[in-house]
Amino acid sequence: MKFIVNPDIRLESITKETTEALYPLFMEDITELNKWFSFDTDYSTQNDYQYLNNRKQPYDDAIVVLYRDTPCGRFGLYGYKPAENSLYMYYWISSPFRRKGIARTAMGSVLEYLRGLSVWKVLFDVDRQNFSSIELLGKNPDIYLESEEKHLIFACDLQKGR
Repeated sequence: MKFIVNPDIRLESITKETTEALYPLFMEDITELNKWFSFDTDYSTQNDYQYLNNRKQPYDDAIVVLYRDTPCGRFGLYGYKPAENSLYMYYWISSPFRRKGIARTAMGSVLEYLRGLSVWKVLFDVDRQNFSSIELLGKNPDIYLESEEKHLIFACDLQKGR
């Protein structure tokens, strides 16, 4: 997967090179990320290298966001359920790149990409205290709150009306 969103933003499937470029940014945000994702503080690029070898594209992929040719975050696709034709998506934009509209723009493009793959539903598992993610998801009129249990589950029906 590789495409240009606009003159500033490009998306592509993760590679060893982009993993290495994102690693320092990821480590800068690790304390915050552990609140939402429970990553180990000794996270290494070796984990991503192993993931690169075992992923099952296109429904299990990590998509790197490049802003002006600089890797600045990633979206992840996981938990594909063939019977429901649904999957989960996570996202992270490095703190120095936030509040520039990058996540919102990239998310719209990733959802369009998944629509093109005929995925029916995308789900987002969001911690109740992750106010930035809740705000971001609320800006997309196609994304709605599906359930409120331990975490909030937001959903986007991609094939609605098609």
